Amino acid sequence: MNPTKSSWQLFGCLLLSTSSLFSQWNRNAGVNPSLTRTAIVTASSENGAKVAANSVDGDESTTWESKSPLPTGFFSDGNQNLLLALQPSRNSTSTDIAKLTDGSNSGAANFATNTNGKSFVKLNLASASKLSLITFKAYISSGNVDLTVFEPNGDSTIIGQFTSASNYSYEKFYTPKTVSAIKLSSNTSFSVEELAVMAPIVFEDLDIDLGSIQNIGWVYLQAYSSPNADSVIVYSSSDQTTWTKIITANNDLYFSIPYEVKPTAQGRYLKIRTYMKLLDYKRAAVSEIKVFDQNGLFGAMPSSKPSTRPFKDMLGINAIWGWGTSDYSDLASSNKATNLYSRVANHARNYHNMVWDVADPDITPTYTGMPGSLNQSWLDWDREYQHWKNAGLVVQTSIQFTSSWLPENLWNNPYQAAYNYGYSFASYFGPTNGNGLVTTMEVGNEPWDYDSTFYKNVLLGMAKGAKDADPAMEVFSCALQSADPHSEKTATGRNYMGVRLPKSTAQYLDGLNVHHYSYINDGTTGYRVATFPENPASTMRGIVSDIKFRDANMPGKKIYMSEWGWDSDGAGEPCSHNECVSEEAQAMYAARGLFMLDRLGIDRATWFFYGNLPFGSSLYTRSGLTGSKNVNFAPKKAFYTVEHLLEKMGDSYFLEVISETDDAWAYLYGDSLGKPTHVVAWKPVDASSSSTTSLQVNKGYEADSVWVYDGLSNVPALTTLPKNKNGEMTLNLSAAPILIKLDSNTVSSSVSLLEKRTYSNHVSIFPNPSKGNFKIKLSLANGGKVNTRLYSLDGRTNQQLQTIDANSGNNIHEFSLDDLAPGCYIFETIQEEHSFIDRQQIIITP
Repeated sequence: MNPTKSSWQLFGCLLLSTSSLFSQWNRNAGVNPSLTRTAIVTASSENGAKVAANSVDGDESTTWESKSPLPTGFFSDGNQNLLLALQPSRNSTSTDIAKLTDGSNSGAANFATNTNGKSFVKLNLASASKLSLITFKAYISSGNVDLTVFEPNGDSTIIGQFTSASNYSYEKFYTPKTVSAIKLSSNTSFSVEELAVMAPIVFEDLDIDLGSIQNIGWVYLQAYSSPNADSVIVYSSSDQTTWTKIITANNDLYFSIPYEVKPTAQGRYLKIRTYMKLLDYKRAAVSEIKVFDQNGLFGAMPSSKPSTRPFKDMLGINAIWGWGTSDYSDLASSNKATNLYSRVANHARNYHNMVWDVADPDITPTYTGMPGSLNQSWLDWDREYQHWKNAGLVVQTSIQFTSSWLPENLWNNPYQAAYNYGYSFASYFGPTNGNGLVTTMEVGNEPWDYDSTFYKNVLLGMAKGAKDADPAMEVFSCALQSADPHSEKTATGRNYMGVRLPKSTAQYLDGLNVHHYSYINDGTTGYRVATFPENPASTMRGIVSDIKFRDANMPGKKIYMSEWGWDSDGAGEPCSHNECVSEEAQAMYAARGLFMLDRLGIDRATWFFYGNLPFGSSLYTRSGLTGSKNVNFAPKKAFYTVEHLLEKMGDSYFLEVISETDDAWAYLYGDSLGKPTHVVAWKPVDASSSSTTSLQVNKGYEADSVWVYDGLSNVPALTTLPKNKNGEMTLNLSAAPILIKLDSNTVSSSVSLLEKRTYSNHVSIFPNPSKGNFKIKLSLANGGKVNTRLYSLDGRTNQQLQTIDANSGNNIHEFSLDDLAPGCYIFETIQEEHSFIDRQQIIITP
């Protein structure tokens, strides 16, 4: 066909669209590089292929390993052998005397008797010193060789004898004395292959040149060597002359341990020194060292923006069919659970087992005949999800499949099977073309044991199928992470976002799906333990990496943290495994974690799990906001904490950070127009800490009431109002967060929202591209007037469209733009009353 002007415009538009969407894709955008990434690494010695560079290659399965100082490895090291290349001060008639201390462990120096019948050699040390040991290999036909040490005052002592029984082998000798000289002597001739003196302290060094002076705030070190070494110390220096000890590592542990450097060190050079035990064939080893500034492994917290949805819309709960009661949720035993959890959750996430729907993934599920049409013939998802929705819970589903249930060889055509499933699911349950029971679907929960190519085919197929069936259905990948590329080298934890979420699939996704629990490896035991959410070393801070990945590759799209939480005691069910915290700590961390995630702009935070599991203490069996069905879902203190927060501030919006220092975190909340209404504040320390601090908030506010969330009671206690002097409010802070309701009479101004809310996550346009008929879906917590405008990229088209009177909740409105020429346009949505602007590119096709 002959290209028309409009077709060329469209072609250019599509090129522009494709370029803008994908050309800047950075699969490693979430990785915060270690300062050692480009470092120059050297070592005092290397054992074959276990070279120094292995310690900074990002792979903990590779290792730097030194040679063994003993029995003979230290001979050629001038730092370890105090006699290396030292010439005798006196000796009897000899040949090849240089062989005595050349460090080569080959050839021998020979000493004959003098006319007085004595043979000997004496060496003066460069300076008197304590010694670890003296060793030499000799040959003597009869008699013995005496080893004499001389002290600085001239006193001498024979500390051992080498006899012919030890010929051609090394003997070790020890002395506590300070030695200035050493003498070997005999009544007959003798030969010595090597004489060596080990320095008082024996060590192996790994030296790192970072290239320039850096802020050193965290060192992640895996340096297991306890059978071989007494200790491992890390030093830093700016000039390689003056060295400062910054950490003492635990070399009993196989794991990578995070060590905080306080105060932060300034240095270009690092020295990891392993102090060796005086044992034969023992080596120093470092598997990996990573170095970061004071912000740690995941980097600095991003700048904050005012929230576009109220606090209450963030929290959800992870659940399963029937809330673990083995009955539908509308029956008496589980109906109580549904109504209970709807008190603290905006949405519920179900683990929707794919094998309940189909026995073979190549079978397309038929939902219209439930019950009776699915693999589990008794199953009726309509009944379950309708009850959840009736209780006020928005339904999010994780389509769960694993290689043990549905191995790769069972999928004849992974892409097509997934497409058919996604299309069938969304067309039946979707918000617009389906029955509206499900708003969100995830392509897997944690299917991390599949090959990445296989999973990418399934993701693309299911996501595209769902969007083709109902563009308003939210689609997310399985839970992935963006901080650690080397997870793809593991057997069951292959979940790196940069590999499993390709740029070609992103167009069918509504955002990122992540799981982050708050763990660290304990520096004493090496065990994984739970920690407080603000800890820079906490795995929960991986969300910062995910935000960087989203902002670089999928700007404006959502982030759902679909699993997070803490295991704890409570409800009469004790918690005893390594990752447990106290019931009080779970309550404090739940509140603090919610505040942190809200400040980070996370769209949904879905607590794992709704309740404890009805058996013994092990990982995640005690993560519930309530006890298990064995205790009739008795609420824990964390449940009451969240419920109280929602009651007191659920309608408020995060506005800005007041403080985020090592000593105090505090955030300002307000109404939808930006008028401040609340302050939340706490000290970011472990819940068990008794430390306190004070924070001055100099904004002219006064408190109306203050609650403290210490997890000690079901109803958080009112506490003393903070002191206020000259408009400065002084907050006394501890690990327990406080909520301050502000006296509205003291709040005279609002936080500017319009300039900060550059886009909203509450607008979706579909289908896009289109021939001119578009639908816009608004997900707004508040009603109000919404103005829409369209303009072309060349500026020639600029026209006002509809003014929508939006109600709360999901709203879908149709726009007919088929009178416009094919091409690229910007669709702008402005809500003046609640202060946000959304701009999205749309494409009109011929």
